[in-house]
Amino acid sequence: MKRRASRNNLQDNKKVETPKKSTPPVVVDNISDQALSESSIKAIQKLAGQLASGKKLLFVTGAGISQISGIPTYRGDANSIWSNHILDMGTRKMFQRDELHWYNSFWLTTHHKREYFVAKPNEGHLAIARLSKLCNLRCITQNIDHLHSKTSLSPSHIIEVHGRLGLYKCINSRKKNPCPYAKTHSIDTVQLEKHSNDYHQNKPTFTIKSVPKCPFCKTLLLPQALLFDEKYESHDFYQWRKALQWIADCEVICFVGTSFSVGVTAECLSIAKDNDKTLYNFNIRVDKEVKNLPGMYHIVGKSEISLPFLFNTLVEIGKSQHLSHKPRMHFYSSQYSSTHKVVKRTNLKRLQRNSKVIHSDDEQQQPVEEHEYDSDHERISKKIKFKEYSSSDDGASSSEEGETEEEFDDSDEDY
Repeated sequence: MKRRASRNNLQDNKKVETPKKSTPPVVVDNISDQALSESSIKAIQKLAGQLASGKKLLFVTGAGISQISGIPTYRGDANSIWSNHILDMGTRKMFQRDELHWYNSFWLTTHHKREYFVAKPNEGHLAIARLSKLCNLRCITQNIDHLHSKTSLSPSHIIEVHGRLGLYKCINSRKKNPCPYAKTHSIDTVQLEKHSNDYHQNKPTFTIKSVPKCPFCKTLLLPQALLFDEKYESHDFYQWRKALQWIADCEVICFVGTSFSVGVTAECLSIAKDNDKTLYNFNIRVDKEVKNLPGMYHIVGKSEISLPFLFNTLVEIGKSQHLSHKPRMHFYSSQYSSTHKVVKRTNLKRLQRNSKVIHSDDEQQQPVEEHEYDSDHERISKKIKFKEYSSSDDGASSSEEGETEEEFDDSDEDY
């Protein structure tokens, strides 16, 4: 997005010839096919053709898509944070050995950092959001940076399978009277800065003097992030059953900026192999793990260039074929989905007073106001006219822009 220079500035300084540009979102200039190889362009054209025909697409995004937004990757370059230190310390076992040391020597130095909180979606994130308006698209992200949710991509189309920075979970998971925050709910009221004596907004890092505690049961809290010795099923926030269903239901899987070193990518490759799904790998290099994988097309280049090029290619196909609306959109069945909730700060005391109610199977009787990350959906279809998106249409979400050109059809008709 661009911001015009004020008239006063132009009068005061006649040398100003071009308007100043604001920084958010991160934009790559001169996006074209020149940065992509011929084989990558052909792969993108093939993918766009599949999307135009109505194929169901699943994006699986990794750290590489957020690199240009200022967030370091886990491996692959000099600025990556993947190391033995991460593998050793990134476990619940190490947390329980010395909770305060774990926060100060690991979490606050690798993840709870300023660059994560000030990061903004880049052209790769925005392209996925734009694509979601034109095709059958879902997104599973391994990133905890929450950047996909800062675009216009619908929350019901996103699974943050490794967690989200800024949320917390309780470690009180005992079988008798377990804390709801250990399995089904997340806490968004924690501010680590208030636990610190040396915090300053201009300092890159800080330490805490005490570990945050659960407002419900007073047990210690962990960040809402999947640790190396935890399972995807360990907390409802990760929506693992729903993720497996999305993987099974899609026809095309696009990996973006991932090193194929985690469980969700392994599951995708396994299911794809057994069900003859088409695979695309958007990355700056081809990892040896997937270099010779049958049925996978490699798009080598930066995702902030290749993904917008995919969107533009799909739009051109739509215009050339005179498509009046996008392919029919299918909302996957919610029977595999678990409803995850983040309880508002103002309702913590009320939740504590009604602790018995939270374990009830009747969700409607709960007196707590909640944010639902995965509410039940009917199968509906959406229609939209192909239109030519300008560079100013960044796909970013805005509370002031509530209007949309989409028309909803509540019929149960399939594609």
